[in-house]
Amino acid sequence: ARRAERGELGALAIGFMMHAAHTVLPRLARRFIEERPQVHVDLREMAPDLLPDAVLTGRFDAAISFDPGPLRGLSARVIHEEPLCLALPPGHRLAARETVAAADLAGESLIGPLADTAMSLRETVLAYCRSGGVAASFRLEAQMQQTILSLVAEALGVAIVPESMSRLGLTGVMFRPLDKAPSVAHVLLWRPENPNPTLRPFLNAAGIP
Repeated sequence: ARRAERGELGALAIGFMMHAAHTVLPRLARRFIEERPQVHVDLREMAPDLLPDAVLTGRFDAAISFDPGPLRGLSARVIHEEPLCLALPPGHRLAARETVAAADLAGESLIGPLADTAMSLRETVLAYCRSGGVAASFRLEAQMQQTILSLVAEALGVAIVPESMSRLGLTGVMFRPLDKAPSVAHVLLWRPENPNPTLRPFLNAAGIP
């Protein structure tokens, strides 16, 4: 019983967006499992916009998402900052550039995330374009990043995406660094009143005292 009270036994449910699977989640999971080998960990991927409510309703003990902004009943802490890069089809006029500046995107058809899926990512992309004097709008919008990259592969436009997307190995898509690249925060969300004793050790593993 005391081991369970200390969070050394039990179960922990963690939700995450797909970007976290290619950045901070594997290292965090390994660190926690090494420290709490007897705790069963349930990891479930979900669209970023669904994660805050899933934590609030108790489906997950914690979740890694884009910053949803202030939400009553949730605590949040940034645990990773991920730079953005440009995804474009081979043969594109910008493909030969070592880096691409915001101003270079003038006249380009932009593919981006839906507002109700990843608002903070969407706003970061548009702000970057504006920083180069480009009044950008999205020609195509999609919920999932894999879909966005598939549309890029069909030469329907270019997309500003998190760097982790370059690790998916999709054919027909190239990635180029952005000059003065912006970044998006990966945020850990949890309910402070969650009674699960395994939550606090997980927060500690994420560097949250």
